Amino acid sequence: LDGYARAWAGREAAASLFREHQRVRRELDEMRGREKLTREKLDLYAFQIREIEAARLAEGEEVELEREQAVLSNSEKLFSLASEGYRLLYENEGSISEQLGASQRALEQIAGIDGRTEEMRQGAQAAGAQLEELARELRRYRDSIQFDPARLEEVRQRLDLIRTLRKKYGGREGGVAAVLLHLSKIQSEVDSVEHGQERIDRLADELESKRRELEKACLALSEKRQAAAKKMAKEVMSQLRDLGMEKAAFQVEVLQTEQQGGLVRQGRKSYQAEAAGIDKARFLISPNAGEEPKPLARIASGGEISRVMLAVKTILAEVDQVSSLVFDEIDAGIGGRVAEAVGRKLRQIGERRQVLCITHLPQIAALAQAHYRVSKGEQTGRTLTTVEPLSEKERVEEVARMLGGEKVTESALRHAREMVGQQ
Repeated sequence: LDGYARAWAGREAAASLFREHQRVRRELDEMRGREKLTREKLDLYAFQIREIEAARLAEGEEVELEREQAVLSNSEKLFSLASEGYRLLYENEGSISEQLGASQRALEQIAGIDGRTEEMRQGAQAAGAQLEELARELRRYRDSIQFDPARLEEVRQRLDLIRTLRKKYGGREGGVAAVLLHLSKIQSEVDSVEHGQERIDRLADELESKRRELEKACLALSEKRQAAAKKMAKEVMSQLRDLGMEKAAFQVEVLQTEQQGGLVRQGRKSYQAEAAGIDKARFLISPNAGEEPKPLARIASGGEISRVMLAVKTILAEVDQVSSLVFDEIDAGIGGRVAEAVGRKLRQIGERRQVLCITHLPQIAALAQAHYRVSKGEQTGRTLTTVEPLSEKERVEEVARMLGGEKVTESALRHAREMVGQQ
């Protein structure tokens, strides 16, 4: 029906608007769901934010505190070791500094006699300077060591707090950075609630705008379909008369499904909408006079369905997007003039599409552009179906056989040549 109405552009526009409406609706539903969930957790989030912010955490703080704790816990030992090291370097009789001084004096005398040892003398002098600097650094370190139990307790409490927060908010492997990341996340969630209603209202407005656009497109498409349905039914009935169904009545029915709160509204009614619009189309037929038209698939025979489809495809020849058509039993219950009319319509469609037709009628077979013979046979106990293309001579013989039976007469051959030649 859309092909006949040339409504593909309108159908695609409706489909595009339907997809856009669905996208905005999903986004709005997700936003409302998140907002509801977050609002339910606001008190919990507020407590967590206060707890983490009160701790005033800083990245890298935990490592520095652990180092300080190690120093404060071992201050006496560190002072003792630093003092011993300084004495060995500088204070004790026979210290490293004293022995290095004696070595320097010896090298001074050696270098005064043998100039080749000048570099050794300079090295000893540099070593002495380095040793003095090392001794000064060690003394400063020793003097900086504090015996401060109060500070040690303060550090321990701070580390306990950090580890508690890590366990609650940082996960098994997370450190202070993970706790701060959790803080940032829940602050964003709270912010989304505070500003979420604005975004929800904005999306709701956008959704209604999309619905109105979809409504306009669907109603325009439906109007076009309904106008085309009446015209198409008349043309199909005209074609059916040519195909031996003079008493058939054919209708194209365009239906809508009413739905409370449907996307498409018209007056007091609202309709269900899908990507293809608001319409469902179906073909109705009454093959015989006096019968109520019913859906084509329910009451028509195979041959009638084929002829109806042939009629439809004939009027859709210019717009139909299907490249190949198959007709089976299209010759059921027809012959003579009607069979020839069917053949000509098939030929007409075949000029624009590939048409495959299974037929027993010579009037139809003679109008084909190519003829294949289908036969059954038995080979090694199995039934085989063979499809073979026919040459021009074989084709005439096959049409003659279809005219007169298995025994082909000269008269049947002449008639067959005329029929094949008339195409």
